[in-house]
Amino acid sequence: MIQCHGFTHFHCLQKGEEVTLSCGTCQWEADVDSDNRVDCTLSKNYSNRPECPAGTPDLCNEIKRNTSRMCDISVKRGFFACVNDFKSDSCFIYPFKPSAHHMESYIVAQEEPEMVSEPVMESSVNVSAGGSVNLTCIFTTKGNYSNQPFVVYWIKTGAESSTCVYSFHFDSDYKAGFDGHCSIDKDLLLRRSNTSKPSLTDTNTHNLMISSAAHSDSGQYVCALQVNKNQQHWRVITNTTVTVGDPVKPGIYVAGVVVPIILIAVVIILLRRRSAGTKAPQTVIFQSDQHGEAEDDDECSPYAVSQREQEPMYSLIQLTEQKTDCSTSGDGELASKASGHKAIMKNNSIYETAGP
Repeated sequence: MIQCHGFTHFHCLQKGEEVTLSCGTCQWEADVDSDNRVDCTLSKNYSNRPECPAGTPDLCNEIKRNTSRMCDISVKRGFFACVNDFKSDSCFIYPFKPSAHHMESYIVAQEEPEMVSEPVMESSVNVSAGGSVNLTCIFTTKGNYSNQPFVVYWIKTGAESSTCVYSFHFDSDYKAGFDGHCSIDKDLLLRRSNTSKPSLTDTNTHNLMISSAAHSDSGQYVCALQVNKNQQHWRVITNTTVTVGDPVKPGIYVAGVVVPIILIAVVIILLRRRSAGTKAPQTVIFQSDQHGEAEDDDECSPYAVSQREQEPMYSLIQLTEQKTDCSTSGDGELASKASGHKAIMKNNSIYETAGP
């Protein structure tokens, strides 16, 4: 929107509620039924003065004047513009496309809950600066609100003002268009894209994506539907809170990739060391067994005894201590073997039940 023409304010009310609006110049243009045509003008000196032939002055009877503050009005619905002067050739109000003489513009939307099938969708979007913001708006009109002209707005609301970031209109003569009800900021227009599927009778989709998000994009985004059925009816479809944080530093990305790799490498090294430490004694015994089978005098080898009897290591040591000279032949050799077997039986519980 053009900032020099003033701010636009969006008020969404429930049925029966009203809001008080203020104007520093005490001069108002009013469009009570929100059809973009001025119904009447108001000032300190007069009220309900018709200015435009296409307007409906009787609707202005709904407007309440504040007796103590004549510049304030209380209203329940409509478009209103606080102006610095009345222009006879200005018979239209587009709150998000303000005319040059509009100081401030107001949208007072009275909600109609039964207008669409879906409940109001509340959501939050958190992105880092430079990322993309995705906004979703999907609805299906029902009952008498189907097959009626409508306008869809995406509005960024704020405490001081509201900004239109997208609009789509479907007129009674079946003419459709984008952003006809809004003046979009040029910078935002370059970063905004939309996925729209409009329909008078079926499901409508009006999704937005804002790329290269900046901190200034943070705020409350409302997708609002306005149906032009006799009098204007409104419904909030989605209410999304957008928060744009600081960009993630490259070092954090690097750490996020490198640290897991280092941890995995350490685990693999530890597992390999443990595996190597477990297999080493088995390898020695196996090699010793192979050598024992290759020896010609395997009867004299302590490993031969270990292989036959599946002897634990302390038995082998004991056997070595009892070992006699292997060069002895005849009866001496037999005695040596017997002596060795006695040593094994003495130190190994396996042989405690063995026969002589």
